[in-house]
Amino acid sequence: MSVYSAMESKESVMHENNFMIQVPSSSEWYPFAITFNPVNFGKWSYTGADMSIIYNFARFRLSTLSSDIFNPQSDMNSSFYGAYALHQDDGYFGYYEDGINIDDIILTFEYDYKFLVLQDLGCEDLVFRPVDFQIAENLEYAGYKGWTKIDAVIETNSMLHNYSENHMSYMQYGKPKTAVEDNFAVTKMYGRLYIKAFEEYNSTIIIYVMSPSTEVIETCDDEILRNIEIQDIN
Repeated sequence: MSVYSAMESKESVMHENNFMIQVPSSSEWYPFAITFNPVNFGKWSYTGADMSIIYNFARFRLSTLSSDIFNPQSDMNSSFYGAYALHQDDGYFGYYEDGINIDDIILTFEYDYKFLVLQDLGCEDLVFRPVDFQIAENLEYAGYKGWTKIDAVIETNSMLHNYSENHMSYMQYGKPKTAVEDNFAVTKMYGRLYIKAFEEYNSTIIIYVMSPSTEVIETCDDEILRNIEIQDIN
């Protein structure tokens, strides 16, 4: 995955706009974050924005040859964190002239989780319903002022399911090993996003974590997300 991620980084929004996002990890997560450049986000969202994703997921256990992302006994199931970088030719993605466009911001979460995660695992009945938001503005975070924080509650599919056939995504997560009663059951998920438009990079950066556990959200925020580094490419 590291070779593929390095190749994607060279074609990313970050590289094209002369910056990098250094996303750390910890023992509860996969050892390193992965970069991916989805090609259809701008068309799907009707924004025309180019998007790059840096993501990480629950740790991989050698004892099961599978990530805890599929472990129903783990608070880390269905959990991700990372960053989105978005560039559009006119203005900044996710912003009106006078503030944040929360609908567009949530589209990044929806597109990523529904189509790049769930659909690639064989989930056919895709559900993604934001049901509550809390917004805080003008925060200092990750070494910069002017971030907007969104805490969201979302009804969506869990990643927990029973193995039935091979999917490409199993190459990075491993296969689910623990039987569950319902495949991709709709559940309550929590998301935290930090959003900022960077004039020097002509891009919007969104730092995020998503999990069914608020404890995972808080720990990831405190120990990982706030230590993300955004800097020029030398």
